[in-house]
Amino acid sequence: MSADQGLIDSVANDNTKVVAGGPSNYLSTLPQVHVGHLAALSQIRETALGSWVALMNAATGSVIKSLTELDAVEAMSNAVIGQQGAKVAQSTPPETAVPK
Repeated sequence: MSADQGLIDSVANDNTKVVAGGPSNYLSTLPQVHVGHLAALSQIRETALGSWVALMNAATGSVIKSLTELDAVEAMSNAVIGQQGAKVAQSTPPETAVPK
């Protein structure tokens, strides 16, 4: 028993509509996909930027703390004074009080 010609035509028309409608369906969903992708990239960028800012704030805070602590400042000044004292002790004083 063969299929009715009307049924064959109906299936052929449906197949043609599906195949012909594919690109238009793709093109209609493309902007939505693009907007979703941009939103995801924006969220990733904002998260990364927030992490970077938090890291820089923490690093800046620790550097400022280490520079402003009295012990660290004293240690640096003592080291500088110690180096200058060692240089003075190594050199011979100038002969300014030599009788003529």
